[in-house]
Amino acid sequence: MKSKWLTTLFLFTFSFSAPNVVANDQEEIKVDDKIYIIRHNINTMVKGSENNFTGYVTISPLITAKDPLDKSAGYVTFQAGARTNWHTHPNGQMLIGVAGKGRVQKWGDDIIEINPGEVVWVPAGVKHWHGASPDYYFTHFALADIVDGKSSDWLEKVTESQYQSK
Repeated sequence: MKSKWLTTLFLFTFSFSAPNVVANDQEEIKVDDKIYIIRHNINTMVKGSENNFTGYVTISPLITAKDPLDKSAGYVTFQAGARTNWHTHPNGQMLIGVAGKGRVQKWGDDIIEINPGEVVWVPAGVKHWHGASPDYYFTHFALADIVDGKSSDWLEKVTESQYQSK
């Protein structure tokens, strides 16, 4: 299972860093039965839904449900104090800190700080939230499988007292 994620991440990272990978619009190129290259405009950003986030959040999607990989992946940037709702993933989620200072918390556990370069694995069905620290922005790369058409099950908002508890 973890090697599948690492292989996908490696292939994605290799493809992302290769020359001529960025196109103006999404483009799928089927090379053969095993290799796909999905080209996106990496400057495309969407505002995170107020139904799933607290505070200002932008998402730069790289792999979406309409892509052939059954994965969801992208960069998510949280303004200071911004965060996800509590949520779970049907097949787990990998987060890789890119910039800033972040936080993650499993339901019932303490908040854990996340720094650039750190990798967080959240197993399937684990209720959690993640986002920025109270006074610094945070960007992470998120990767999750799409199962039955979705990668996340969104739950209630993280209260201010839950967010501030340390």
